[in-house]
Amino acid sequence: MKSPSACPACWDMLCRKGYIRRVLQTGSRGAAWLDRVQGSQRNGTDESQRKARMRSTNPPLRIQPSETQLVGKETGKGPSNGRRKMEAAVFILSLVDCCSLIFLSVYFIITLSDLECDYINARACCSKLNKWVIPEMVGQCLSTMLMLVSMHWFTFFLNLPVAAWNIFRYLKVPMGNMGVFDPTEIHNRGQLKSHMKEAMIKLGYHLLCFFIYLYSMILALIND
Repeated sequence: MKSPSACPACWDMLCRKGYIRRVLQTGSRGAAWLDRVQGSQRNGTDESQRKARMRSTNPPLRIQPSETQLVGKETGKGPSNGRRKMEAAVFILSLVDCCSLIFLSVYFIITLSDLECDYINARACCSKLNKWVIPEMVGQCLSTMLMLVSMHWFTFFLNLPVAAWNIFRYLKVPMGNMGVFDPTEIHNRGQLKSHMKEAMIKLGYHLLCFFIYLYSMILALIND
């Protein structure tokens, strides 16, 4: 005879009508099998009742959220949200500063090209360029300090050599010269070409930094 687990509904119906008991009462083996089945059903019922009582007496442990998580849920600000906003602000300022440095490099190239083509004299050219030496140095140092404060070490070490070169060039101006660009020496020993080459290298460098800052700014704003 098949087990009652194959069709519980049919088994219950047959048991209620007494068919199963009348069939199985004809032999001792059938009666023993019927008692065993009924005993297993009672044991299963007792086990389910015992588990239900254990669940009611021992409710599941609930982990309470920490104060930081509660504050983050209420205000919508996690512990790293402030750092992400600071990174976005740092890269926005660096991007603006880099744009100004790009314009300065273009201005240096145009002015030196005018001097090379004799559109202006050496004194007027050097006077124009020397006015922007200190702003260029300050702008480059500002980008370096922003990367240092925000602990972006790759861009910090990328900016550090250019900032150090600008400071070194400004401090090594000989006494009596008009400035970094001196009209009495700009045509000597190929200084005009070296200044032009330096301006071109700085323009390429600032363009590279511009795209790095732009990508980092977009990434910080997306994460924010």
